[in-house]
This record gives sequence, structure tokens and C-alpha cells, in this order.
Amino acid sequence: MSDLELEVTKANGASQTFQIPMLSEDTFEQLAERIQEQTCIDGYAILQTTLAQPIPDDMSTPLGSITNTNHKLNLNTVCIVVHYESETEQQFFPKHAPWSTVHRWACNKFQVAHDACANLELREVTPTGAPINEREKIGDSDDCTDVWLLKPGPEQNG
Repeated sequence: MSDLELEVTKANGASQTFQIPMLSEDTFEQLAERIQEQTCIDGYAILQTTLAQPIPDDMSTPLGSITNTNHKLNLNTVCIVVHYESETEQQFFPKHAPWSTVHRWACNKFQVAHDACANLELREVTPTGAPINEREKIGDSDDCTDVWLLKPGPEQNG
């Protein structure tokens, strides 16, 4: 299995190339973590963008099952700042990734239980901002975009 070559361009135009080893005995989870460590971009989101088939539900599946992978990829990324309760974290995501990727990453980062995460939603700019359609792509932004992860409805926790 060959390396994954990522050319990452951030909103400010800065570009950097990364060589990420892909070993057939590695799992999807190990590859996602390796991508995250080397690029500071959500590895799961990159795998979503890179693979020709859906990521398996079981991230412990070996990479040997990958077919039709694009091993050279140019990624344009955007900065997202996620607010949850009293915490705030910044992360870069591929601009073509769906907002659901940000939701999943935020729940993992803030250690929100899986069942509780399913009951949260992303909102634009402020805790009372419009709900984000998580099936839509993140899109372009020149600056960091603020979003809030919180309970839907009038009882906000932001």
C-alpha cells in the first residue's frame, strides 16, 4: 500500500505537503490519528474526502479493505472554532467535508457521550444563531468560523 500524499492549502493561501504512511495492517482509526497528528486537520474528515467508499462504522477495520483510494490529494481547508458549554476549540477541516464531520469531531474533543451527542446540534456564529444543516458542505471562509454545539430549542447550554 502506498503513502497518502496530502497537499494542504489553508484559507490564508499557505500550502504544505504531507506524506502519510498507509500500511495495510493499520486500521482506519490508526490512519485517521496519524493524519491528525501530522496535519492538525481532522483525520476522519480527510478519510471521508479521500476514500471512494464510505468509512466503515467500525474504525478498527484494517486498511487492507480499501479500494480505489486517491493516494494524492489537494485539500483546501477552513478554520472552525467550536464552542461547547464553557470550552472552545479550533480545528481545520476540508472545505468539502460535511458539517456532520465538525459535529462528530466536537463530540469526541469535548468527550460528549455518544447518546448525548445525537441530541446536540450545531448553530451558526452564536448560541441563538441559525441551526446548521449538517449534510451540507462546510464551504469557503477567509477567517475562522464560530459555531456552537448545543441542545436544540430554547434551553441553550452555550
